[in-house]
Amino acid sequence: MARAEAGEARARATLARVGGYLGIGIANLISGLGVSRVVVSGRLVHGWKFISGPLHEAIGRSMAGRLAEWTVVPGRAAGAGLGGALEVAIDHYLVSGRKADGY
Repeated sequence: MARAEAGEARARATLARVGGYLGIGIANLISGLGVSRVVVSGRLVHGWKFISGPLHEAIGRSMAGRLAEWTVVPGRAAGAGLGGALEVAIDHYLVSGRKADGY
């Protein structure tokens, strides 16, 4: 993150690529589990300004991005551990009482 902050083009490009791939994964969570809000946490939050744009673009290009209302936001950077997008998606899935087939 520090190298991207310092203006290193390769570091910024790498974070943008990470954001794009993360966006693809989150789009799958949005469509597969029906979540509408995803919180990204952990170390990625430190590079949010480099990740956010490509992440949102990737979701917007997906079927989920075109058909569903969704929000992706950064969470807390410190102490997040394994939380974040997957935890929120699974929590929503379990709380909503949906079964694997969506009914």
